[in-house]
Amino acid sequence: MSISTGSLRATVFPRSTALTHAGFIVGGTLFIAALAQIAIPVPGSPVPVTGQTLAVYLIGTTYGARLGFATFATYLLAGIAGAPVFAPAATVGLARLTGATGGYLIGMLVAALVLGALADRKADQKFKTSFPALILGSAIVFTFGLVWLHTSLNL
Repeated sequence: MSISTGSLRATVFPRSTALTHAGFIVGGTLFIAALAQIAIPVPGSPVPVTGQTLAVYLIGTTYGARLGFATFATYLLAGIAGAPVFAPAATVGLARLTGATGGYLIGMLVAALVLGALADRKADQKFKTSFPALILGSAIVFTFGLVWLHTSLNL
C-alpha cells in the first residue's frame, strides 16, 4: 500500500486548522506592529506616515478577506488593550481610535477586508487587476482617515 506525497503532507500538516489560523493572526499582528514603528512625522499634521499601511495591503492580499480582517482587528484590539503596537505617539489605547489617527486605523480595517475579498477573487494575481485593487485600498484608507481627521480637528 503506497501513500502519495500529497496525501501524506495533508495528513501530517492539515491545510487549515484553528492553530494554523491563530499562528497567522499572531504573526500578522506582529508584522503590522513592526511596520507601524516606522513612522515619519508630517509637519503640520498629527498623523505620521507609517509602514503600517504597507503591512495592511500585504496582509489583506495574502491572507484573504476573513483572515486579513481578523488579523487587523486583533492588532486594533491589542492596541486598545495597551500593547505598544501602534506608531509612537502621545496617546495610547482607546484614545488612538477616537483621536486624529482613528479614521486611518478604521480605514485600514476596511481596506484589509476589501483587498482580501478582491484577493479571494484572484484580483491580486495580475498587474492589471492588482494595481487598481491597491489604489482602491489606498483610497479607502485615506478617505476614512481624512474625513475623521477633518472632524477631529474641527476644520
